[in-house]
Amino acid sequence: MLAGLEPALRAAMGTLWPVADSEPRHRSDREQLFEAVYRVLAGLAAKQPVLLILEDVHWIDASSRDLLSFVVHNARRDRLVVVATYRPDELHRGHPLRPFVAELERSGRAERLELGGLDRVDVTELIRSITGRQLPGGTIDSIFARSEGNLFFVEELLAGRGAGLPSSLREELLLPVAGLSAPTQAVLSAAAAIGRSVDHRLLASVAGGSERDLLASLREAYWMSLVR
Repeated sequence: MLAGLEPALRAAMGTLWPVADSEPRHRSDREQLFEAVYRVLAGLAAKQPVLLILEDVHWIDASSRDLLSFVVHNARRDRLVVVATYRPDELHRGHPLRPFVAELERSGRAERLELGGLDRVDVTELIRSITGRQLPGGTIDSIFARSEGNLFFVEELLAGRGAGLPSSLREELLLPVAGLSAPTQAVLSAAAAIGRSVDHRLLASVAGGSERDLLASLREAYWMSLVR
């Protein structure tokens, strides 16, 4: 597929991976690289439909975001479908993906699909496909309730059933709060143990601080959630 590109575009692709070419290699400018990537995808799409899947684009860097935009806007008549996934809860107010997604939707070149969690039937089927057997209803109910339909949590809880919370899942959940102050971590730990709804005075008492300390910790936790 690279053989069909002009020398300058082949050289641009050489910045991504080695190209068997007798011509001298040099670093091309960004436009040539974007054009080369698009031309390769378009060439493949001319032979058969192409599905390009990009996961977790909430972590994408600016250059890759620009490349994605270039491909989407140029693939007007190509049999090319791009599926990009991201977690909405990762998009804080100033996240650069927000205006990017909004611009794509306004252009008519993209459609946003919001996916919810798995329901109990889905969780049951997932567990059966992983284990190859039907687990007791009580086990399925417990995993479904604790995971809230999150596929990753279902898999982790299934792997560690009977042994408490798997260490891998515990580390995943605790990673965002690792950089918070000790009082804030204590508040979050107490809140997690109490449940979804709790009186603020009770939470302050359990966490071992005053209501003013509680508000300061909650404020710190809130700002952490915005900048993740």
